[in-house]
Amino acid sequence: MEKLRLMYKILSEIDKGVEVSKGNYEVSNDLWGEIAEILLDEGLANGISVTRGGRGNKVLIVWYKGATITLKGLMFLKDNDALAY
Repeated sequence: MEKLRLMYKILSEIDKGVEVSKGNYEVSNDLWGEIAEILLDEGLANGISVTRGGRGNKVLIVWYKGATITLKGLMFLKDNDALAY
């Protein structure tokens, strides 16, 4: 799945108050963690936790419980509404 489309879908779920779950998407743990870190680093969402460890500092856990969307995240959704389809 394209990264921007995945970001859009996750932010949409956060905005709607839907529980975000990796099980809804066919993506690797590494990509799932990378997207979570992008959402945090770019200020699109708050309250996301990514735990890394082991050899290669791989993604172990991504936690979206209690995540909230920011104003910047809302603007991302508005500006990229074509990604919804």
